[in-house]
Amino acid sequence: MNERIRSTAFDNIPALFPDFARGQTGALNGPVSNPYAAIVGNYTLNNESISVSYRCYNPLTRATLSCALCSGGVSDPVELNIAVSWKEKSGRPYSMNIATYKTR
Repeated sequence: MNERIRSTAFDNIPALFPDFARGQTGALNGPVSNPYAAIVGNYTLNNESISVSYRCYNPLTRATLSCALCSGGVSDPVELNIAVSWKEKSGRPYSMNIATYKTR
């Protein structure tokens, strides 16, 4: 997922990776045109879910905030957070988060 996000053109990120934090359509497990399972080779874990959320950076204040609060949607640079959660066979929940920055 991280590699695919980093190789995506900056302007295409909102359409291909909707912001889960804003509750955008297709934010959980990807939009119909870009399902996240296909990106990871159609490998899935038990009860797996993948989401991508953004944190926008304000260079004037050096603060990060939800992109819902940024005018225009996505700032440059933008911090992208990928969250994966699943359950093992016994039902124990697991989760993993990874973050990356993307700029034009």
